[in-house]
Amino acid sequence: MGKILESVELFDQLRKFEYRIEIENGVEISLRFKREHYHHLAGFQHLTDLSDIANPRTGTHKFYRDLKSGKIKEQKIEASVKYHQIAERIEAFSKLKDILESGEGKIIVEFDPTIPDSLIEAKFLLFRREGIPFKGQATYFSLFLDNAEPGKPFFPVSFLVEHSGMYVRDQKTYYCKITQNPLKTEKQSDKQLVGV
Repeated sequence: MGKILESVELFDQLRKFEYRIEIENGVEISLRFKREHYHHLAGFQHLTDLSDIANPRTGTHKFYRDLKSGKIKEQKIEASVKYHQIAERIEAFSKLKDILESGEGKIIVEFDPTIPDSLIEAKFLLFRREGIPFKGQATYFSLFLDNAEPGKPFFPVSFLVEHSGMYVRDQKTYYCKITQNPLKTEKQSDKQLVGV
């Protein structure tokens, strides 16, 4: 199994939970991952030389299923002349699990896209830093979050690997607590409906 299918497997694990994030300023949010989020998080939209991969005609939900089932081959994706643009992201996909592990004392950023002059539309950013920033040897693994309407669950907007800290620098940060709550599988929900 290659790195792309490993990232799909990891994404399946993330989809099993609702993530409750309690921020020290009193804001509480819930976060859920859906199949259609995988495409953008992995960065496939950047592989514009493979138009059926960058912008799947059948939608990102079906793209995920086709990739998982082997209908879309890893070799085809890795053959893209632009694969180098997403290779580091695919390689680091397991960091999403680290970012979202349960616990207190995590840091969340109230994201203002005008500070780094970013096109990413998100309300919050969770990140994990590895290395020493003062020596210029730090890597930031950043998960951007947004919601369509107030009161609705948040969803992952983007996942980036970068080495300058530009998305967290000069932003407003808070401590937060993350709790993972298992979601019912579709099969469990069906069983409950049968018993009603």
